[in-house]
Amino acid sequence: EDVNDNTPVFVSAASVRVPEDTPPRSAVATVRAVDEDSGPNGHVSYHLNDTSGGTFSIDSRSGEMYLEKTLDREEADTLTVAVTAVDGGSPQRSAIVSLTVHVEDVNDHDPEMLQSSYSLAVREDVPRGAALLQLQARDRDAGPNGQVRYVLTQASPFQVDSVRGVVTVRHQLDREKESNYTLILTAVDLGSTPRSATAIVSVSVLDVNDFLGASHWMQRDNKSMYDLVSL
Repeated sequence: EDVNDNTPVFVSAASVRVPEDTPPRSAVATVRAVDEDSGPNGHVSYHLNDTSGGTFSIDSRSGEMYLEKTLDREEADTLTVAVTAVDGGSPQRSAIVSLTVHVEDVNDHDPEMLQSSYSLAVREDVPRGAALLQLQARDRDAGPNGQVRYVLTQASPFQVDSVRGVVTVRHQLDREKESNYTLILTAVDLGSTPRSATAIVSVSVLDVNDFLGASHWMQRDNKSMYDLVSL
């Protein structure tokens, strides 16, 4: 007759990865433990210790775990679940494993412009390459989903550095040809399905003869930036 002299041993992986947009009631992992005893002494059942806050549940017979609550990687990117395996002996023998759940990022946040509109006035003799302003956007996602690039798609005498967000003068301005520009600049993340945000930049070109006062240059981040007049 078998004596219950063996403790269950977990043989399943100690960590799993779950996308944060996984629907509740989805199976997300299966834990498995073996017990070398025979009969009821070798039958293993599973239960969760109260460490997941009700985020997961488990099938006591199969060890299959289910998601019970919506995940949000921005709130918690790693969860730890304590799983107990108990045999059917008398007295029972048990083992505990800490299962680490890595919550994988999904591109569920738009970039956020720190400022959505700008109004600038600039002399028409501003040099080519002069920096006018620097856009800043942030994205709460991780990895490529949280990396932002800047785009100016419309034709204009301006351009934007796609990585730094610095708007510069690309061609010589001429107030007699064009005195006002409205630029639509877009911050786009690098997710597989990109998300974006926009900022509007209104630029008024000042005639050199109408501009009182000398030109000034300012050093910002080791780059010369033209001193603008805010409208």
